[in-house]
Amino acid sequence: MRSVMEGNKEKGAEREIRSLAVCDLSNLVKPQDIIITEHLTTLLAIVPKYSQKDWLSSYKTLTAYVVPRSSMKLHEDNEYALYTVTLFSHDADNFRTKARDRGFQIRDFEYNSETQESRKQELEKLMQDQETLRNSLCNGAMQLRGDHLPSPIAGGDGGFGCICQVVMECGGGFGVVVTSGDG
Repeated sequence: MRSVMEGNKEKGAEREIRSLAVCDLSNLVKPQDIIITEHLTTLLAIVPKYSQKDWLSSYKTLTAYVVPRSSMKLHEDNEYALYTVTLFSHDADNFRTKARDRGFQIRDFEYNSETQESRKQELEKLMQDQETLRNSLCNGAMQLRGDHLPSPIAGGDGGFGCICQVVMECGGGFGVVVTSGDG
């Protein structure tokens, strides 16, 4: 049973580590990282870690209207780095195409403070809901333990004393693992 718990724990840890290529960037990008004016725009580039030198040496020459020295690294994970690049707005689509041809992914991102606040509130609500579900599941499991499982307190056999643990996975799935108290 212990190996089942450890496997679930590892799966959860893997799910928490999300790739920059697909994760929500709103927690990584701050308002001061983005420039949006009538003539200028900032794009977010996802660059493979092994291509960072190539990005830094080539981003300013992918198209003619890139602001020199405008690229900054905002974040890095196991596979990718997140960079900004500022350029003239009318050239953004051309830059996306040229970047894609070189193996760089340009992510769509629009910073909106109202959206950021609503996402923050949504996350807080999800955390509260998760805690409520966890408590309900644990209470139900403890009732199950008291009603159906051997326990030295309830006159069960051999002093094993069952331990009930709630295992949560990042995907919202819940499981209950019942192990004996000796191992």
